[in-house]
Amino acid sequence: MTDALLEIHRSVLGSMTRGPKAFARRAETEAEDFPGVDLDDDTFSKRLTDESDGLRSLWEHRLTAWDFEEQAAWTTAPPRTDERRAETYGHLGFEEGVRKALTAAAAVSKKPGHTTITADFTPWYTRERAAERAFYWTAYEKRLRDKGWAARRSPASTRPAARSSSASPTPSKRLSVRRAAWSSATSSPARPRTSRVSRPRPSTPGTASSSSSAAP
Repeated sequence: MTDALLEIHRSVLGSMTRGPKAFARRAETEAEDFPGVDLDDDTFSKRLTDESDGLRSLWEHRLTAWDFEEQAAWTTAPPRTDERRAETYGHLGFEEGVRKALTAAAAVSKKPGHTTITADFTPWYTRERAAERAFYWTAYEKRLRDKGWAARRSPASTRPAARSSSASPTPSKRLSVRRAAWSSATSSPARPRTSRVSRPRPSTPGTASSSSSAAP
């Protein structure tokens, strides 16, 4: 069975694409397709008390959307405030009884709005800032040396302040440096090569050496 009142409210709210408008006049126009439907405010307010009612859920979503709308052309009240909600009720033309029922069903959310992350990245760790904080790298290098780290593994060569070139290294150079550092840190020490000592081969009995055969 079709819920006539829900269909009427859904159609009216769907037509409000530019903010809340006078509700009663639009509801009466939509009610022409549903003869005998009850548009009384008391009926509306009573249905808002039922948490499982689709009519209540419909108004919760719509009122919250209007509460959170940023830079709305239809209001001067800031978003997520009681002032914004009161102005919304004023545009809809609701009386005090309906306002109280709607506020009880969908309280004004005061939580912050959505955070938008811009697509344009602005570098913040500049060379000047790196030079100002170079003492951190010096202290870090000293700490590693005190722990017995070899000089070739210390971060001295990678300190931001130690770069004398004004141009930043290319990605290929940075990749080569990282590969070299990784190879140096993970490679195992080479095993010492031992020289092979040749041993004299034993002579077999009855075999004369070349020196003895040459003697007169």
